[in-house]
Amino acid sequence: MEFHLVKNTTDSFFQSLWLLYEAAFPSDERRNLLQLKKILRKKEYTLFAVLEEKEFVGLFSTWDLGTFIFIDHFAVKEELRGKGFGTKILTTSFERQKQDGKEISKNEFEEIRRKLYTIVYGVT
Repeated sequence: MEFHLVKNTTDSFFQSLWLLYEAAFPSDERRNLLQLKKILRKKEYTLFAVLEEKEFVGLFSTWDLGTFIFIDHFAVKEELRGKGFGTKILTTSFERQKQDGKEISKNEFEEIRRKLYTIVYGVT
């Protein structure tokens, strides 16, 4: 499994990623294209096209908030759901974060919201 870092909308996997993003999340849980372009410039934000044997299988985005990583969006292509890809993506990500000395945050939501607001809007 490979996590291909997507840095801009001209990336070869962006179109597949964007189609999945729009299909997998309701409009109130996703950014529009202009917002996503802006967020992609933030050093704390990472967007990955997840590949299995060089084929696009899903997307995974995170915010690096210092001592922990916040999972922003995570989706597997519809036709691949229920086949273990989600578990494999999360397990791979958790292992990578542990190697980097980080945790994946599952709670601490108020602290996360504060940090994300500061990063995204530059306001404390």
